[in-house]
Amino acid sequence: MANLTEEALRESRSRYSGSPWFELATNKVISIYGAGGIGSHASLGISKMFKESLIRIFDFDKVSISNLGGQLFSPDQCGLMKSEAVRENIQDFNIDRSNNCMVFNTDEFVPADITLTALDSMSARKSIFEASRKKNKGTNHLFIDARMSADTIQIVAFKFNELAKIRKYKKEYLFDDSEATNVVCSYKQTFFMGQMLSGYICSIIANYLTHLSEDLFPQEIPFFTEFSSPLMAYTSVKS
Repeated sequence: MANLTEEALRESRSRYSGSPWFELATNKVISIYGAGGIGSHASLGISKMFKESLIRIFDFDKVSISNLGGQLFSPDQCGLMKSEAVRENIQDFNIDRSNNCMVFNTDEFVPADITLTALDSMSARKSIFEASRKKNKGTNHLFIDARMSADTIQIVAFKFNELAKIRKYKKEYLFDDSEATNVVCSYKQTFFMGQMLSGYICSIIANYLTHLSEDLFPQEIPFFTEFSSPLMAYTSVKS
């Protein structure tokens, strides 16, 4: 599609431009670690919220046929690095090209307004958190740890200046990979749960941006969120 006029871009955003977070979703740095079952969905949702921002995507894996059922990739993308495939999706599904999307095949840490970990490994989560904390220590930048099985999603979210929440996260939510729940290999991931988790992540980011506003709005940034599909049960804990 050819570059759109400013009028056309405004029209494309007309369904959400009146939101309290819209004007604050600009000139931000977003780091997304993991571009698979969670990150492939969430990165697209996040890209549609922001403008004139830097989206940094990290993943070391390539798209395989086994990824196509639960992750946001097309058959034509098999063999591509997942980070490259996600960048393609962001470019293909966004008419606003003002965001700069960078991809990385090795870890690199810089201060980021929003950091999302979307990883399978507990040890990788821990290392991403510790490195990100050093770069963002004492700031009000947002950290999100998103987790998913085939029928359950979990999110832990806090700002880097919320010390009590950081202590709780380290004590209760960072553990060895050996302690992680084992799941059947043929029932680890579903597309619809990835989409649902992306929606929750974007909602938390929208509320976070709203909190940056000088106006007061009754939106929450819960510390812990969980949804269980078999029970249709939703849990939200503020702190």
